Amino acid sequence: MVPKQKVTELKESDQLTLMQEVCQSILSEPERKLNNINTLFHLAQVDDLYISQCALFSMCELFVNICPLYKLDRSAIETKMRTTLNKEERQLINFEHMLLNNYEKYLKMLNIALETNTKELMPTVLKCYAGLLDKLMHFNNSA
Repeated sequence: MVPKQKVTELKESDQLTLMQEVCQSILSEPERKLNNINTLFHLAQVDDLYISQCALFSMCELFVNICPLYKLDRSAIETKMRTTLNKEERQLINFEHMLLNNYEKYLKMLNIALETNTKELMPTVLKCYAGLLDKLMHFNNSA
């Protein structure tokens, strides 16, 4: 994970390279590397519109590719977290919990962009929502 201050100080080309590296690492080992998504959250908040758009699209694609691989049910996860589990089960439950929390954080980020009527980001946000609805219609964060 790259600190927010360092992310904002990088040149645009370096930010794009970093984004690519983070996405590849997460997709290669989601259970070990999901915490790197914070770098994408930082990139989505930079002043450069193009970088923000790319970060939002990248996170959308990450969730579309990762979420279907797991049975994500917040209440079941929270129940399991209170029980005694072996190491592998505990790691999986912790990962699923972290995935749900990051998905919720992403949805909140998209909502804030809509509520603040950021005209430049509006088409990107709507495309991200459309992508999530198209590919993850069965998955929602209401539980």
